[in-house]
Amino acid sequence: MTYALLPDRNESNAGLRIARAELPSLAPNQVLIDVGAAGVNRADLLQRAGHYPPPKGASTILGLEVAGTVIESQHRHWTAGDRVMALLDGGGYSQQAIAEGELCMPMPQGFDFHQAAATPEAFLTAYQCLVLEGRLVPGQSVLIHGGAGGVGHCAIQVANALGANVYTTVSTDDKAEFVESLGATPILYHDTDVARSIEKHTGKRGVDLLLDALGGGALASNIQCLAVDSTLVNIAMMSGRTASLDFSQMLKKRITLKSSTLRSRSLMYKSQLVSAFKNDVLPLMGQSSIYPRIDGTYHWLDIDVAHDRMRKNLIKGKVALAGHWFV
Repeated sequence: MTYALLPDRNESNAGLRIARAELPSLAPNQVLIDVGAAGVNRADLLQRAGHYPPPKGASTILGLEVAGTVIESQHRHWTAGDRVMALLDGGGYSQQAIAEGELCMPMPQGFDFHQAAATPEAFLTAYQCLVLEGRLVPGQSVLIHGGAGGVGHCAIQVANALGANVYTTVSTDDKAEFVESLGATPILYHDTDVARSIEKHTGKRGVDLLLDALGGGALASNIQCLAVDSTLVNIAMMSGRTASLDFSQMLKKRITLKSSTLRSRSLMYKSQLVSAFKNDVLPLMGQSSIYPRIDGTYHWLDIDVAHDRMRKNLIKGKVALAGHWFV
C-alpha cells in the first residue's frame, strides 16, 4: 500500500485527495521508488479532465515523472539507495511509484529532487522532437511555440546545446525576459505577426524546424514561418484540432509534417530514447546551464493551485510536487 492523490469522485475534473492505494508487485526489470518529488505536466490536466486516458495496463494515478530513492529493484543496473529520476506511464502523484528500470536515469550532480522530477517528461519530449524527429543540426534555426512552458523551455536549452538559432513565441513581457535568459529570441504573439517576425529575423528564409504545441489554429502561420526543406513537429493542439491545409505551400517548400507523442510509445522506443538522451544531454546537466527552471514547488494538498496556474498559462518553466508530505 502507498499514499497517493486520488479523485474524490469517479468523474472528470473531480477534486483530488490523499488516500491509500494498492501497488502491484514488482515485475522483472522494474524498480520501486520512494518519491522525493513529482513533476507536473499539462498531460495531467488533460487526464484529470477525462481527455487523456492512461495506456492499457498503466496506473490510473496521475503523474508522468518522479525523482526519488530506489527502495527495491528487479533491474540489474539499480540497487536500493540509488537516487534516480524516472519517466512513467502514470502513478507519479504517489508516495511510492513503480518504474521500468530502463526508463530511470541517475540524478545529475547538484540537482535536488524537484529539479530531477521536473526533468524526464519535458526534456525527453524536447529531445525526441528536436533530434529524433526534427533532425536539428548545428547552424539551423528553430521556432518553438510556447517557449516559457515546460517542454518549451527545455527545448530552448537542448536546441542551444546543438548550436541552433532559437526563436520562440511567448505571451507576456516577463515570459519574454525568461526565454531570453535561456538564449532564445522571443516573439510576443499577442502584439506581433509571428510569420512576419520570423521573416524579418531570418532574412525571409524561414526556420528549418518548428516545434508546434498549438495545432490547427496556427497551421497557416506555421507554414509561412517554415523554410524550404523544413520540418514541422506537432505535439499538441492547444489552438484547435482541425485546420485547412494549403498543399501548394507544402509542395512549394517541400515541408515535412510530423506528429509525435511519448506516453503511448512502446517500452522499447522509450528505452532507446532514454539511452540516447543519457548519451547526448544528460552529461551536460548538472555542470552547465541545462536544467529545468522550477516555477514553484507545491504541497500535495495544493495540487489544485498548481493545476490552476498551469491551466491559466501562468507557469514559467516547470512545477513540482514536494515529496514525503503525505502524512
